[in-house]
Amino acid sequence: MIYKKILVFQHVEIEDLALFGKLFITEGFEIEYVRLYDGDKIPVNLESYVAMISLGGSMDTWMEEKYPWILDEKNAIRRFVVDMNKPFIGLCLGCQLLAEVLGGKVIKSKVPEIGFSEISFLDLANKDKIFKLFPKKITVFQWHNFEVTNLDLKKNNILASSKIVPVQLFRYKKKAYGIQFHLELEKETISKWLDDEIYKKNFEENFGKKDITKVLRQQKIYIKKLNTFCELFFSEFKKNFL
Repeated sequence: MIYKKILVFQHVEIEDLALFGKLFITEGFEIEYVRLYDGDKIPVNLESYVAMISLGGSMDTWMEEKYPWILDEKNAIRRFVVDMNKPFIGLCLGCQLLAEVLGGKVIKSKVPEIGFSEISFLDLANKDKIFKLFPKKITVFQWHNFEVTNLDLKKNNILASSKIVPVQLFRYKKKAYGIQFHLELEKETISKWLDDEIYKKNFEENFGKKDITKVLRQQKIYIKKLNTFCELFFSEFKKNFL
């Protein structure tokens, strides 16, 4: 059997494909992780991959001196998305890396966006092959202190926003998506992140210890619906682009 290969950039050990990973594997795709935090090198030849995914992480796009692989990843994204016009998904940090590659900027948000919150789809989403199938508003999980701005609107379509962050979701050309929120969550994902010292400290610095219980309670309410949206996105992404 010939498997279609997905190239995945992983920035920290605790952030993986989660539900996306199970969906790709179930459908017969081969996942190749590049564990950048562990010193993995990015393949020189990108032709053999049918899609590229860039995950979230605790670092930020401008930390190229501390994490030299950020520049290598940006170059690979540029080759894959801009030069080769291949399908791409950027989640959280991956969304911001895509934006910078495309000439946008990533700035510190006035208010950190961490936890469950509502996003609204804009009119352009009605013409998108995937997100036209979504309801006008959905509740998603966020974990970011920075946001995307200054995108070239002649080349990028902003598809969704929130009250805090205007660019929650954008598409470059036809098949490269920057998704600021975490669509990939599974029921154990948030607990796993909060068990990590860096992630827990970031959460408590912004919201205090008591809100951890609140987020875990909200997860029980929203996770099943969020998983449904992840499955819908995957199904349509696969059908249209893979």
